[in-house]
Amino acid sequence: MSFSEFVYRRINGGFFIIFGTLVSFLFVTVAWIFYIAVDPSFSVFTHWMSDLGVGPNGSDIIHNTGLYYSSFFTIFSCLYLSFYLEQKGGIKLFNLIALIPAIISAIGVFFLAVFPIAPGFGPHNIAAGTFFGGIFAFSLAYGIAEYLNPKISKWFSVSSFISAFFILLYLILCIGPFPVVLAFFSEWLTLVGIGIWVSIHGILIMRDKSARGSG
Repeated sequence: MSFSEFVYRRINGGFFIIFGTLVSFLFVTVAWIFYIAVDPSFSVFTHWMSDLGVGPNGSDIIHNTGLYYSSFFTIFSCLYLSFYLEQKGGIKLFNLIALIPAIISAIGVFFLAVFPIAPGFGPHNIAAGTFFGGIFAFSLAYGIAEYLNPKISKWFSVSSFISAFFILLYLILCIGPFPVVLAFFSEWLTLVGIGIWVSIHGILIMRDKSARGSG
């Protein structure tokens, strides 16, 4: 038995994906609470998520710790998902193509914490582009791989395409000549897209008896 097969049989992948993502969201929520405790002006219409990374009252430490955690969690969860799709008869090449940008996005998350937000173009902006570009690419790639897999629910691919849409919307509003308030809000909306992706994948995998950990 390979290591991947051992992990696949021992870990309830759906629960792992949902619970792990909730922890990531918890870091963001707690950092937000610490931030507004001293600066109530913080909102989804006035600040980037990255502002939490240099925020007051310890919000920076909490947020950046969450980013480090999220980078490793993303890699493990996408490794599991790629193996799951392969076990369900998916095309291995498509799963690999989806996994590569997932790992790239995780690297972007890691360096967002290493290089907190700074004025002007620099390492933080490169890390942010890597992160959001990677999410868009892997959401789209997983969506295609899942759509072409006849043994799984099409809701897998629907959620992946929804996630890709939210990321694309954010990228367009950031690059195009639009009011910055829309860019602020659309960045926070990406969390909604990720939440939809996670919820549908986690629930459907948990309902799949063949993917449940055997203890």
